[in-house]
Amino acid sequence: MRTLFLSLGLAALSFNAGCSYLPTRVSERFESAPAQERVLTHERAKVYAAVQQTLERMRFRLARTAPSQGDMLGRSQIVSNEAFAEKIQYEIEVNVREFGPTETKVSVWVREQIEGGLTTEGVSIKSLRTHGLYDTFFLSLEQVLREPAAP
Repeated sequence: MRTLFLSLGLAALSFNAGCSYLPTRVSERFESAPAQERVLTHERAKVYAAVQQTLERMRFRLARTAPSQGDMLGRSQIVSNEAFAEKIQYEIEVNVREFGPTETKVSVWVREQIEGGLTTEGVSIKSLRTHGLYDTFFLSLEQVLREPAAP
């Protein structure tokens, strides 16, 4: 009997030890992911044009552009996943701001939209904290900025 109570007590302690992470993990799931940011040593207009060219090279369709605010939104093609009966599309939102006299800050958010699949709630949109698209975007942007200007 004593071992039963001891086992139940240890199980309760180990269960409660994992709960300390629960509120943080649950709140992170519903919060927007923070932007991935880079500061570049180029003028804002040049960086904005390079962002547009980068999204087009990555085969993202421009859904919204607002040059005066420095905003741009690109959407990928819709990819079907037949195994889970779902459709996936990625969005890249970019904001370009002057950071100094010759510096520009580029902020990027990547979101994943999933329709169908194992859930029946319609479309789910999730902000991604980490994804390969962040690295791909910034590497492509740096490459476009290094290219000589077209005459």
